[in-house]
Amino acid sequence: VAQLWHNVTHPESLAGLDPGTNVLAMAGNGLMVPRALHTRDAVWLTGSAWGTVVMGWGMLLSLFRGGVLGPRAFAAVTAGLAIYLAAVAWAE
Repeated sequence: VAQLWHNVTHPESLAGLDPGTNVLAMAGNGLMVPRALHTRDAVWLTGSAWGTVVMGWGMLLSLFRGGVLGPRAFAAVTAGLAIYLAAVAWAE
């Protein structure tokens, strides 16, 4: 949360962040969501969902708002995440 807040309050520091790293971190957390649902582990699900949505997509949103990430890339990642989470919810 501290990094996300820093991105919002100091947008000049966004140039040093790599969107690709954030996408990989978001994808890694997202891959844990189906397993957490399958095992019915609420703590695991909370952590995976938090890492995926808040710290993954939220960080990308701050990069988009700061001009580091283009609108097409942000839209593609957002659509991909929404489709993935919908598929996971449907499959469970």
